[in-house]
Amino acid sequence: MTFTILRSKNVIFGVAEKGLREEVLVVAVHSTEEPWRLLGGLVTYQRGNKQELR
Repeated sequence: MTFTILRSKNVIFGVAEKGLREEVLVVAVHSTEEPWRLLGGLVTYQRGNKQELR
């Protein structure tokens, strides 16, 4: 299992890969109206199919 911290534009998130499943944990989001805000959303991807945000 590997875990990677990534930044894409205004979102910082971590990706945990284990076999065919990738779990993406959104760590923080930045907007022009407020500073970095911590989030706890977990998005699970399996074989390229996006599932609901939990």
